[in-house]
Amino acid sequence: MANLKLIAIYDASKGFWEQLADDYQYFDLDSFVARVLNYGSVVRDEEVEEIEGEIQNENEHYILTWEDGMDECVRIYQK
Repeated sequence: MANLKLIAIYDASKGFWEQLADDYQYFDLDSFVARVLNYGSVVRDEEVEEIEGEIQNENEHYILTWEDGMDECVRIYQK
């Protein structure tokens, strides 16, 4: 996959993890991304060559991945 940007990383250590999980249930992917990018300073703009984690959701603008384990983590990529 070319021209991907990692734009945000959120993990369970962040204080808004529960709010992030709630929002994911109620919003489409575009609305969810717009909402969570306002959560805090985890926003990035980093070009990547490969995706980390398991793809949970994808549309024409974004890819959202999930990593399970003790350090649960969500990454958001922009296409």
